[in-house]
Amino acid sequence: MDIGKLLAKQRKPEVWEALTDGQRERLEVLRRRKLRKKRLKSSTASRVSPARPRLASEP
Repeated sequence: MDIGKLLAKQRKPEVWEALTDGQRERLEVLRRRKLRKKRLKSSTASRVSPARPRLASEP
């Protein structure tokens, strides 16, 4: 299941209004988790230093 596509579809006002309160709450939790995961991934990527290239004499 692609959560991003599901959340994009749920952003449409007519679809969002048709959901029950519980469904909206669960989708909001998924959205927050996805954003948090995305932020963690981008912050980790910026802290990781690139690998040092090997020299021909190194094993």
